[in-house]
Amino acid sequence: MTDGTDAPGGAVSGGAVSGDAVSGGTVRRRALRERAVVLAAPVLLVVLQAVITVLRVGQVRDGYGTRNLEASYHVLLTVESLLRNPLSESWGLPTLTLGAPNDKWIGWGAAVATEHGDFVYTSFPPAGFWLPTLLAAVRGGELGLAGLVALNGVLAAICGVLLYALVTRAVVRMERSIGLARFAGVCAALLYLLSPEALQSHGAVYWPHSLLQPVLLGQLVLLERLLLPGTSDASRRRLLWGLGVLTAVGCYTEWTAFVFALGTGALVLAVPALRRRARAAGVVLVAVGLGTAVVLATHYVLALGLGDAVEAWSGRFVDRAGSGATYQHLLLGYAQSFGGALLAVLVIVALAAYWPADRGRRDAVGPVLVAASLVAVAENVILLQHASQFTFDRLKFGIPLALLAGLTIARLTRAGILVAGIAVGVAGVLGIAGDRSEATFYGAWPGAVRTNEDMVDRIRGVIDLECATIGSDLGVRAYVNLLLDRGVHETVTPAELERIAGDEDSCGTVHLELEYLYADLPLIATATVVPAGGEPVRLAAPGY
Repeated sequence: MTDGTDAPGGAVSGGAVSGDAVSGGTVRRRALRERAVVLAAPVLLVVLQAVITVLRVGQVRDGYGTRNLEASYHVLLTVESLLRNPLSESWGLPTLTLGAPNDKWIGWGAAVATEHGDFVYTSFPPAGFWLPTLLAAVRGGELGLAGLVALNGVLAAICGVLLYALVTRAVVRMERSIGLARFAGVCAALLYLLSPEALQSHGAVYWPHSLLQPVLLGQLVLLERLLLPGTSDASRRRLLWGLGVLTAVGCYTEWTAFVFALGTGALVLAVPALRRRARAAGVVLVAVGLGTAVVLATHYVLALGLGDAVEAWSGRFVDRAGSGATYQHLLLGYAQSFGGALLAVLVIVALAAYWPADRGRRDAVGPVLVAASLVAVAENVILLQHASQFTFDRLKFGIPLALLAGLTIARLTRAGILVAGIAVGVAGVLGIAGDRSEATFYGAWPGAVRTNEDMVDRIRGVIDLECATIGSDLGVRAYVNLLLDRGVHETVTPAELERIAGDEDSCGTVHLELEYLYADLPLIATATVVPAGGEPVRLAAPGY
């Protein structure tokens, strides 16, 4: 028998609960409630993106079609190439040649061959292809469009949470309420996540721009911390190291990162107020940007040779910068990618201009982050043709739009905040509607996928594709290579293909006649199969 005085923690004394236990329990419950409130909005954003991603996975498994889907097939072909070829031959660069000996030395667009016959895509740095390759390797070589969608969903969720954090902290610095800060952060994240461009380029379309988005936002988070007063020297060193690492990763992922690093670094060093607060950050951005450029150039030159590398880069730059594109094309592209979000931001800015709140203080750091994010968008002006043609190149514009919306909401009256919330909601609905319209426009692609798969099965019934020499009457991009699991000679006639086969240890030829339903997304209309020593067999899709 005991009197309870020795109970653990002094929780019980004479059958009564002690005041310390009650106080401790209350404090813990209050702390848990506060933590739940703090995490509620980010968790909801992650859940929303998870729902979007799961729905998209189901769609791509049914043959979903959308603009720029050829980019995802390109990535999947590069993943296969990197997994099947030794690093000593691919150099870890974005190659497009599969691993069999009879796949070597088969040209692919404007790609450049290594000394081993592997064709390297020189238009983008390699890191954007490394992440899906690593994911495929972990999954035993299996990835597919569904795997890219899942990866894209994770990247989008990270972007949403980082946008929320940046806006929330900025509004708190304005000395507005924490509730308004969370509301503004959620609005900023939703404008981004539900824009047509994010639904596409963080959905079925994966390209290096998808990976660059969270990297850019991570750099903005670190830059924000470096611009704020009161950061200890030890913390500043860690932040600078982090900024340098993210800058190098970004520059090895996509060209925009070089524009961001050099432009933002120059901005920090040129503006006296910024230079006093974050001179080291400016130096890191510029130095790492220039250093990574040297390393990246060396990487390509070692694999391709100086002359071929320089010729490829200069040719790609000329094509991507010009080719008849105009600033009107670019502006129309932004409207296509962010139409509802653009309208919402215009409404929010107009409300702040004409009916601003009469309380709160200015935040000096938030506008700098908006300006830095706009520096990245300058890449669209430099490579005007690419940004006009490929919507994923405009994805970066979603960051300054979201930041501007969130920071401006903090300057609104109560009525203005309500209108801003409605505008963001309407923008989200328009984004989803635009995404569904896009899928409708590409409604013929699921049927084409099934027809193409049936055609390949019929071809395999006539000839072994592993030893055949394959060609096409039109240009070939990654989809056809993945479908046949082979290299394909593009824009060749049957006679030219027969001559090529005569120089190889070939078991026959397969000549494809393609019909492009959409950009680089073809239907195999007919296939003429000529087994070695046999008679030609013509296979046709229904209706051909």
